[in-house]
Amino acid sequence: MLTDKPEVLLVDDDPAMLRLLERWLTSKNYPVAVAQDGLKAIEHINYLCPRILITDWDMPEFDGIELCRWLRRQQLPHYVYVVFLTGRCHSQDIIRGLEAGADDFLKKPVDREELLARLEAAIRVLAVEHRLTLMTQCDPLTGLPSYRVFKEKLPEEWQRAHRYGYPLSVALLSIDSLKEINSQHGRTVGNFVLQRFADLLQQNSRTSDTICRTGEKEFCILLPEAVEEAAATWAERIRRILSQVTLSPPDSSPFSFSVSVGISDTHSENHSSNQLLEEATEALRIAKKRGRNCVVCASELSQKKVSQNALIHLLNCSTESIKKPLDTGVLHSTTLAHAIDYLYQRDLTVLPIVDNHGALLGTTDSRYLLKRISHGEKLHAPISRFLRPNIQVFEEETSLVDIVRSLQHKGDNMVLLTKNKRPSGFFKINDLLQSLAKQPVSQ
Repeated sequence: MLTDKPEVLLVDDDPAMLRLLERWLTSKNYPVAVAQDGLKAIEHINYLCPRILITDWDMPEFDGIELCRWLRRQQLPHYVYVVFLTGRCHSQDIIRGLEAGADDFLKKPVDREELLARLEAAIRVLAVEHRLTLMTQCDPLTGLPSYRVFKEKLPEEWQRAHRYGYPLSVALLSIDSLKEINSQHGRTVGNFVLQRFADLLQQNSRTSDTICRTGEKEFCILLPEAVEEAAATWAERIRRILSQVTLSPPDSSPFSFSVSVGISDTHSENHSSNQLLEEATEALRIAKKRGRNCVVCASELSQKKVSQNALIHLLNCSTESIKKPLDTGVLHSTTLAHAIDYLYQRDLTVLPIVDNHGALLGTTDSRYLLKRISHGEKLHAPISRFLRPNIQVFEEETSLVDIVRSLQHKGDNMVLLTKNKRPSGFFKINDLLQSLAKQPVSQ
């Protein structure tokens, strides 16, 4: 609900008219901004989008009609109510203004009382628009963001994860047997189950997580900076908490309910947010197929697709065929600031750290470095302070079979390759498994 007076942007090439209108509106406690032409109005709208735009029709260079057409083409955070100031009174001009996107007209010379009355009408329209927006963005039963918000938020989080090198996990949760609960206990009890489950998710999530209700019994959680394993740990905790909950509705026998979960995270094989969602959806489908009340990760499915032919392919492959090239790395004395710059100029996630002779001392990664910076680490600190033990190092001559066998119980994903103790390339185990999954299945 709009409780405060909405901001008004006044646009007119006549300074005297701007001063007059501004004085009238500020006397009624409207926050007012002014612009003397359409181009300056665009600058203001891009910086701070107003709720109401009052613009002159005839202005040099960029007139009111052009400004209104531009406005209606933009993806703005809210609807902008447009009022034209004009001396034009022919029906053809009114039609032209409406087609450009105008909501109302004020004839010149402007009458103060009429202006204020039309602004009150604009506020009523904006209040209705605001309520409709809330209805589409918020699930009325649980109070959680709706499927529409989820569809908008997912690509935003995807872009952010790829821009900064952070992981992003998606968890799809489906309440098991909700149809049976509604049938046996009534829809009122079923709604209570949905509300209790929504409360549980909110109580056990971070402020950075986005929780949405995306279907009748489906919920989705976006977990920034969480790899699949961490998301699975979180989901398993939710599942265990539910297993200890018993509901006792009036006039009905006590009962409990469970949840099935499918999880996926960002990796090099999902090239879009839609593909990330598809993998989580497939994992959820498998969770239901396994009997419900379980958590399934998309990576499990990829690993199970490795066929006999894929294993033969693995035996015949060398690290040279799958590695991503890597140059010499940075000296151990390089500052944290220069190391971050080095990573992003080369679009790397793994950073080898070498001694004065070029021999590998160890490695670090962009996510860890950014985390340390966010915790107040000094940018002039030497990079040698940030060596990471979780990146496994192998000589190029090591076979892929031996590498996979060495890592299968460690849960590591990143592999750094060296040649004569100098860094030469890297690859991810998940990428390798995805490649093997594409090999034809033996008949």
